[in-house]
Amino acid sequence: MPMSLCTEVVDGDSFHTADGEKIRLEGVNCPEKGKPGWERAKSALERLVLNKVVRYEGVARDTWGRVVARVWVDGVDVNEAMRRVCP
Repeated sequence: MPMSLCTEVVDGDSFHTADGEKIRLEGVNCPEKGKPGWERAKSALERLVLNKVVRYEGVARDTWGRVVARVWVDGVDVNEAMRRVCP
């Protein structure tokens, strides 16, 4: 299972890693930039993953080439945590 440092959070359900991957959280659909709740969702994901080593299991690639993945940080299921923020 790949591991890499999260270097940038794009929004509440996607981020970039130091190894160049663009990750999209599987099963999570947070508001897009400019929509109500976007800042709250992005901040929540930043607290979970930014500047931390993430472990991820890719399940697919989306239309934009991002890895759709299950993600963990320090034993925390990031997908599950973000589903509580963006139900």
